[in-house]
Amino acid sequence: MATATLEQTCTNEVGGKTKIVAVITEATDIPVELFVFTVEVLAADDKYDHVATPYDVGAYPTVRDANKAFWRKDTITLDFADVDSGIAAKASLKARMLLTVQEYAKSQDSFVGVVTDVLDSEA
Repeated sequence: MATATLEQTCTNEVGGKTKIVAVITEATDIPVELFVFTVEVLAADDKYDHVATPYDVGAYPTVRDANKAFWRKDTITLDFADVDSGIAAKASLKARMLLTVQEYAKSQDSFVGVVTDVLDSEA
């Protein structure tokens, strides 16, 4: 069973804008680096793209590599134009994280690996 603790610090910003700083503070049987970023020409321009899928966890590194299209981190900062957008994003991020944890656990427990079946014509 995989678990992850998602901490979302939500703040009001100037001009009615809002901000969420989300951190995966701990995890069991799943990496904490579940936020996928694009790799741009300059590291400062890398952008949050999505919450990792089970494939992403195995495919994308946790250290930025200019030769890869994506990489993963445990923290994201999201800015929104208004409070309603921030509220919706907060709920959406929690739901997507839950789905990732569930899918990852299911794939690791029930799918990933080598299966060898001996098939007998007499059976």
